[in-house]
Amino acid sequence: YLAAVRANMTITKREAHSDKVNYTAYGLDATVNLDGKKIDLTFKNTTGSNVYILTYLERVGNRWVCKVDIYGESHEEGVTYDLIAETVEILQPPAEPEYVEDKTGTHVVYIDDDPVVKRKAEEGVVVDTFQVKYLNGKEVSRTFVAQDTYKAKTQQLWVGVSEREDAWPY
Repeated sequence: YLAAVRANMTITKREAHSDKVNYTAYGLDATVNLDGKKIDLTFKNTTGSNVYILTYLERVGNRWVCKVDIYGESHEEGVTYDLIAETVEILQPPAEPEYVEDKTGTHVVYIDDDPVVKRKAEEGVVVDTFQVKYLNGKEVSRTFVAQDTYKAKTQQLWVGVSEREDAWPY
C-alpha cells in the first residue's frame, strides 16, 4: 500500500485491518487476502508508463518482512510522495469488563475464584491519512485518502464455571 502511494498509483480498493498491526502505524496498513475473500488491496497504474514491482523478503531482527519496491519513469523532476496519518480521535474502551467463561478450566476453575485477565483494555483511534506531494523535499500538496477507525477493546476476564464442592460432608 505504502509503495503504491509513494509511486503515485491510484488506489482503487483498500481496507484497513480491524486491529493495529505490528509492522506499521495506524492508517498506513491495507488488508491483503490470499484465500479468496473479497477484502483486498488493488491499485491502478495511471502514470502513462510501465512500472516494475519488486517484492522480496528481508530479515529484520528475528522475523521476515515482505518489502515492495515500485519502479517507473519519473514524470516530474524532484517530486516524491508519501503517506502520512494523523490521529483525529482517541476512543476509550468501555469501563466495564467482558466476562468470558473458562469452560476448560485452564485459567480459572471455580465461580468464586478471582477472574484472570484474558485481554487488557485498549484505546482505539480514528485516523485520517493523506498522500503528501513533495517538490525537492518541501511539501506542495496534501490529498485526503481515507479515514480509518480502529475500535477500542474491552478488557476481557476469564471466570470459572464450576461450583466448588465441599471436601467434608456435614
